[in-house]
Amino acid sequence: MASADPLSHALLLCDRAEIELLAGEPSAADAALRHAGRIADEIECGPESELRRRIATLTSASVR
Repeated sequence: MASADPLSHALLLCDRAEIELLAGEPSAADAALRHAGRIADEIECGPESELRRRIATLTSASVR
């Protein structure tokens, strides 16, 4: 699914990942985070961006 605003799309994917984690679905959360990471790469988000910080936080939460 292409989006006119890829950053907003990726941030929504982070929201989805958080919901999936809360629902006990780590594999669905991981898929959403991988997709968000691909978008972050495509739009060249730096490590200090909100998107990269959310991906990192949710990734560490999903490992627990």
